[in-house]
Amino acid sequence: MGVTAIVLMQLVVRGFEPDAAQMLGGSETIILLGAFLPWLLWNTYLIHTRSQSVGKMIMKIKVVAQDGGPAGTARQLLLRVGVTQVLSGLVPFFPLIDNLMIFTPDKRTIHDRIAGTIVIQAPRARQHRKRQD
Repeated sequence: MGVTAIVLMQLVVRGFEPDAAQMLGGSETIILLGAFLPWLLWNTYLIHTRSQSVGKMIMKIKVVAQDGGPAGTARQLLLRVGVTQVLSGLVPFFPLIDNLMIFTPDKRTIHDRIAGTIVIQAPRARQHRKRQD
């Protein structure tokens, strides 16, 4: 999302140039990749290992398949994120509509329905007891 904001700011500042290749200069591209790549790798790692993004960790929620099993990295990245990004570019107001779906009785967004996932409260981490000798 942050990358989208950066690209949109560049478009506004530069006047919506028709040639996308000229939109970002060499140093700007390096800065953009320098910010985007670590974020992408970190979130991919978290989604793969915990089924959570940083935001979901803070909110103590996680994504699982509809049957309660693991959602899987590919399902989460391709269907929850990828399809959502494509639809966001094609369908006016899709992000708004998608987010408002949280207020339906089953609290599932459109991208949850597409991916066959649900969001649940993350189980509490086990607390380790100190050994008493």
